[in-house]
Amino acid sequence: GLAAARNTGIKAVRGEIVLFHDDDDLPEANLVAEHIKSHRQYPDENIAVLGYWAWHPELKITPLMHYITGPGGQYFGYTKMQDGRFYEPWKWWGGQIPAKMSLMKTVEGPFDEQFHFGYEDTELVCRLLNRNIKILYNSRAKNFIIRSMSFEDFCRRRIKQGRSLYHLALKHPQIVVERYHLADAAAEYQTHYQPNLEKWRSLIAKYERQLNADPTPYITGADPQTSSLDKIWSQC
Repeated sequence: GLAAARNTGIKAVRGEIVLFHDDDDLPEANLVAEHIKSHRQYPDENIAVLGYWAWHPELKITPLMHYITGPGGQYFGYTKMQDGRFYEPWKWWGGQIPAKMSLMKTVEGPFDEQFHFGYEDTELVCRLLNRNIKILYNSRAKNFIIRSMSFEDFCRRRIKQGRSLYHLALKHPQIVVERYHLADAAAEYQTHYQPNLEKWRSLIAKYERQLNADPTPYITGADPQTSSLDKIWSQC
């Protein structure tokens, strides 16, 4: 899983900084230089750096891809972030973060390998909350995702993340239950989500090809179904 892969990479590091990178991303030529520049400007070990992440320009952006990286933000979201500002440690987004090895060496693991996909970075943050971690955003350190995401891809991803969130809540209940509003999650799922999931899935499957053929009306808000689609995607 992701945690084990990152731990393996960390063991091989010989320098002062480790930069995590996903295998389906394509970095711009200056990505490493920009991250090094930020770390030299802020050498304290409690400062990590977040680069910019976006769909590759050659990909066709579907309504779903637009939503989960924009209004919905389930994948990532930079719409309200400002270059050069510091953010809370929850912005530690695994595949986009370089961190000081002096920090990573002080944490057991450092990643918990029971997390195969999703929340392995959040679990690390939970153990670092008393270390005054700050995330500096450098929008010039750019990475681009080189694969599209269908609704089925998105659903499979969310299921895996849900399983990891369950383990995260078991390990750090005092932090996670409140932050992710999980106190009544089981009852809410049984009464609201479970009865509707198949209906929502069928609706999206029915219209996905039509939406993807001409995504502009949805993305611009001209499509009258925009709000309904947003509501469905927000629940998934």
